[in-house]
Amino acid sequence: MSCARHYKLTVCNSITVQLHSTGI
Repeated sequence: MSCARHYKLTVCNSITVQLHSTGI
């Protein structure tokens, strides 16, 4: 993920989980 390059993997993963959780 390009997101991991700019942010910590934990942060990027957290955002990804939230996006899937909200269904967006």
